[in-house]
Amino acid sequence: MIIEGLSIPRYDAEPLREPFLPYGHQVTTRAVMKERDEFFLFITAPTGAGKTESWFVPALTGEDTGVFFALYPTNALALDQYRTISSLRDTLAPSRQVEFLDAERLTTLRDEYPVRVSKGEVITHILQKMSTQGGGIIVTNPDIFVLALKNVFIDPYVESAVRTCVSSVIFDEFHLYDLKQTDFLLFLFDDLISSKHCSIRKFIFLSATPSKGLIEKIRDVIGGDIIIADEFCDEKEVDQRLILPPVEMSFIPAKKFSSGEIFISRFFEFEPFLSGVRTAIIFDSAIEVAVVSEFLRANTSYRVCEQSGFRKDSMDEPFDILVGNKAVEVGIDFKGDYSIQHLIFSAFSVSEFLQRFGRLRNPDPEILYRAICFAPESVCSYFSQYESISRSQLKDGLERTMRDSRVYTSFRWRWGFLEAWEYICHRAYGYLASDIIQCREKKGFLSKTGGMTTKTREEYLVESANRMYQHYFSDISLDPRSISPFLIPLDKAKDSVLDIMAELSSFRGGGFSVVIYYEPSGKIQRYDLFFLLRWTEIEFLRCEAFVKKVPEDLRSSIKNYETGTIGFAYVTGMRTKPRSVKLEGRVIEQICLPEKRRIPCKERGLFPVVKDDDKRPIPGLSLIERELMVKGVFCRYLDLSAYQSRKYYELGDYTSLISYKGGSLAIGQDAFIADCAVAESLSYERDLPLIL
Repeated sequence: MIIEGLSIPRYDAEPLREPFLPYGHQVTTRAVMKERDEFFLFITAPTGAGKTESWFVPALTGEDTGVFFALYPTNALALDQYRTISSLRDTLAPSRQVEFLDAERLTTLRDEYPVRVSKGEVITHILQKMSTQGGGIIVTNPDIFVLALKNVFIDPYVESAVRTCVSSVIFDEFHLYDLKQTDFLLFLFDDLISSKHCSIRKFIFLSATPSKGLIEKIRDVIGGDIIIADEFCDEKEVDQRLILPPVEMSFIPAKKFSSGEIFISRFFEFEPFLSGVRTAIIFDSAIEVAVVSEFLRANTSYRVCEQSGFRKDSMDEPFDILVGNKAVEVGIDFKGDYSIQHLIFSAFSVSEFLQRFGRLRNPDPEILYRAICFAPESVCSYFSQYESISRSQLKDGLERTMRDSRVYTSFRWRWGFLEAWEYICHRAYGYLASDIIQCREKKGFLSKTGGMTTKTREEYLVESANRMYQHYFSDISLDPRSISPFLIPLDKAKDSVLDIMAELSSFRGGGFSVVIYYEPSGKIQRYDLFFLLRWTEIEFLRCEAFVKKVPEDLRSSIKNYETGTIGFAYVTGMRTKPRSVKLEGRVIEQICLPEKRRIPCKERGLFPVVKDDDKRPIPGLSLIERELMVKGVFCRYLDLSAYQSRKYYELGDYTSLISYKGGSLAIGQDAFIADCAVAESLSYERDLPLIL
């Protein structure tokens, strides 16, 4: 089957960069950025159409543009985009500052100061310098942006610096964020533009597949000035340019997480497909990626580049085959030296398919682009009737035969509003839920970092409570007075409510991460505890012993990974068969309660139990057991097993579920999703949870 290429028009207008004629969305974006002081701009052009250039070229070349905060869903993609922007900055505006920030980079910059400073002070200094120079671009992730506005970086001026120095926020690949993340960012944006003392008035969203719900919320709730920049504009059309190539596509029936096994077992069929071209292979799990990579290295002479959340090869060396999972989808811009001609991938949802298939771009008329997709039987059967199909027909067919993960909208009014209320209280009183938890545990005094005067505070609380109601409760007919019991100062809240807020406060969720040294790669990193227990040959160590065991030249970098981790471990390799992992310990109260009274909460006294076919114990596991029992596990109990819960409640394949006493525990922020799934299945999702 041939999937047709895609062309979009170019226009007779001033080029963004000589000598390239601009696309419609580039013309519109430049005009909006130059002429309007406040807007919500959606750049919705197709993949490969230069959406990023449409905003950063005007940002670099304009006068007194202010500081741009460009938010990307992964650090890998942020770094990739930073390199692209920096290389063009050197040509277009050499004096304009561009900076990449993630946790590791902030630590490095902090250590370069002659005196001791916090990460917040580093951000403040960068913002102030950029502002005095007429503008600049900070490329980062949403976590940094949110933490700065929550003043978590321990600098009394960082929040103020963001509010007064930043003019524009770029929200790239926004379709990849979940309901919780999107809701809170929109609430945050509304709070920013409602403030008289905030300079942030311009918001730019980039996505080839924009959410109608998000646009409607900005229009109806925030009341923002919305502009859509698509591939068309009012200027004179000059020609059409091919941006996505025709692709010869074939489908192979498969089940989730089985594609790697099929690829290896039938490798003789795939081997000719790999010859003479640069190929990307994108599967679902880090394990599939590791197994396929090792198979290719052992059985072929191809230069293999492995890219997953767990194992990452350097992208500085040329490769023949790139093997990755979802980290590749938004972590690498497939152009230039990274462009590919053939693609093998698995896809079990519409969004997954479109994201992965979109890696085939930058068409060359001399090349035949080909793809193989592992997909459900229904998809394979549907497309078998076509010899040729347009891209719009492809999307329509996918929507007929595939399903995206279910979105539980009840999360918004059952739990999501508490994240907004914590933020409101932080601005009003100067402390977060975590501050009060720490104070109560240590029986000390509550330290404030900010807050408002009494008069300002009362006005802000009333205004913000109404704003929160509009963002989180406007979808249901709920009397605003019914949520008033929840809207109390955080220092008056129960411990259970504070635990919930603390769990929600992490933009993406914390989980249980371990600092590991992975011997085969010689790298230090953080990774999920339960993955490590299942799939790696691992030894847990005390911090002192870990420092001594890793190579000397890496010891100083350990401090970059310690925050929020529960232990240290030395990993010697991967397993071919997973261990069985479950949680045990005391009988938690949730088990004894009826469904409607169960709520996500922190449970202490639980520890992991690991079973292996060869019955070898994991060295040092007792260290993790003790840490987990003390720290506690934020969870929601389900009567069904992990497998049954995923199927019955449509929880998705990546939901964190761990077996526990005949049922399962949804862990971390997935506990809220599981709770909403149960509530919606039993039709009490519009009731406020019993947490007071």
